[in-house]
Amino acid sequence: MLPLPQMARHALVIGGTGMLSAATTELAKHFATATVVARSARSLEAIAKRIAAFTTCHVLKQDWSDRAGFLRSITEHLGQTGHPDFVLAWLHDEYLAVELVEVLRYSPMDLRFVNVLSSSAANPAGSASELRKKFSALPGVVYQQVILGFAVEAGGSRWLTHSEICDGVLEAINTGATFTIVGSVHPWNRRP
Repeated sequence: MLPLPQMARHALVIGGTGMLSAATTELAKHFATATVVARSARSLEAIAKRIAAFTTCHVLKQDWSDRAGFLRSITEHLGQTGHPDFVLAWLHDEYLAVELVEVLRYSPMDLRFVNVLSSSAANPAGSASELRKKFSALPGVVYQQVILGFAVEAGGSRWLTHSEICDGVLEAINTGATFTIVGSVHPWNRRP
């Protein structure tokens, strides 16, 4: 449906320096510019060294627990670098993604937004379907939701490895699936 183009304009990756660092590195190969946002200067420095060979890299140290400061910082930064046409966001505050896309969607182009969520979004009282409804109402936004589950094994269950997470997120991006669960979220009572 919406595989990554050979070379797109600008990717914004939020929370992609830890467990998603391999995915961030792979994505950088497909974009002329990449802006990576994280809370740690050290992790930003490490990812910038890895992706500088593939793209023009910008890093932005910002803590998303300060919602207003985070959104203001992103807006100011993108005012200098240009708006992204692709966003990969792993935010621990699920509804901050909605606020972020409200800021970003006023660019002159459509926005592809890949929202990575924890397994808790898929629990019986989770927010996954509510978030999909909110995003589907936004014109100019192609929304993909990726929920990180767990692995059920013979002796029990475990959280996914970084490699399994990155592979699953990249597969979801390449297939263009609007909703993907990496691993499993059922049965919920088997969650580690």
